[in-house]
Amino acid sequence: RGGELLYHDSGKGCARHILPKLLSGADAVFCPIDCVSHDACKCVKKICKRYQKTFVMMRSSGLSSLAKGLETLNQ
Repeated sequence: RGGELLYHDSGKGCARHILPKLLSGADAVFCPIDCVSHDACKCVKKICKRYQKTFVMMRSSGLSSLAKGLETLNQ
């Protein structure tokens, strides 16, 4: 559908301070709770609210959870 996936894993090379800039250009943000800390999810959710971005909490990082999250964008 012409989308672009940007990935942030909170690793050493992907510091949290770049999240606001990264998320400001996003159409939607998907946060899998099985591999992201509560603190990171809260931080991302807060940034999404500030920039009025769609925030989708995913049950897992699996493909089926991503597909379900993408379905929510079509509703």
